[in-house]
Amino acid sequence: MKNLLQKLVLLLFLAGAFPVFAQHDFSSQTALGYSTPEYTKPGYNLLEAENGTVNSSDTSPRKGKILMVLSPQQYREEELNVPRDYFQSRGYSVVLASKGVKTATGMNGESVPIDLDLKEVKLSDYVAVVFVGGEGIYSLRLNEDPDYQALAKSTSAQKKLMGAICLAPWTLADAGLLNGKRATASETDHIKSKGAVVSDEAVVQDGNIITGNGPYASGEFAEAIVAALQASGNAS
Repeated sequence: MKNLLQKLVLLLFLAGAFPVFAQHDFSSQTALGYSTPEYTKPGYNLLEAENGTVNSSDTSPRKGKILMVLSPQQYREEELNVPRDYFQSRGYSVVLASKGVKTATGMNGESVPIDLDLKEVKLSDYVAVVFVGGEGIYSLRLNEDPDYQALAKSTSAQKKLMGAICLAPWTLADAGLLNGKRATASETDHIKSKGAVVSDEAVVQDGNIITGNGPYASGEFAEAIVAALQASGNAS
């Protein structure tokens, strides 16, 4: 009789208690002093967790702002979008700057809203400045533009991390920042004429300057910038 009663209690527990547990709102545990289980959090990847490859940056607070500088016209889309997506996936926010426009247009017809004009940039707000390439740098002669050069010079003077890809290293070269520095670009004769030590690598870092030689290097370029920020501890 005692065993029968125990079995009945067990059956009632299985029938009633488990559904209640299954329907429990884990978020309410925080108020009760319990931590929210990792597997209930947005973006949790069980397979990655089991393999030990969860990237803590996916759920970390914002790490700081990266300024991306565009040509008003004919910027190269991949050189904006691939790095920007990567920066954001690693916890950084991205601000877009250009000159004299509210919307910049790309070489393939893309358009993006511009957050602020170059003259409005306050460098202390950013952990890195990245110059995006594209034909607009050549056609608009942005490498000779005093406002683009001034931003590059100020970034260097404040010893902030600076990146430039494709034709954008021309701006750094004309600002006198690549003299004696290892660097690359999509067309290297110009930067070489300004004193750069040209490399055939897709991405080159020399001190606080990282250069990339074209759109296909956009991913590696973005990774190098984030790695440099993390190595310097300048990620917040």
